[in-house]
Amino acid sequence: MLAFSSIAAIILIFVFIARKRGRFLHDSVIRKEVTLAKMWFAQQWPGYDAPEHVWQPVSEIPKYAAWPLVSAR
Repeated sequence: MLAFSSIAAIILIFVFIARKRGRFLHDSVIRKEVTLAKMWFAQQWPGYDAPEHVWQPVSEIPKYAAWPLVSAR
């Protein structure tokens, strides 16, 4: 029973991730702004003095970068 519940938990995690990434795949505005190059290299954001890696998906101007997720900063 414990093995089954852990497999079910992993499957549910993948379902959750798949549902959340759907927005990236289907929204043309986000697809235009969020590319692999922009995710991995620092960008110049409005209000910042220098190009930075920023992850703020719920801000007024959504900002996406992979390094804050990888480095946990």
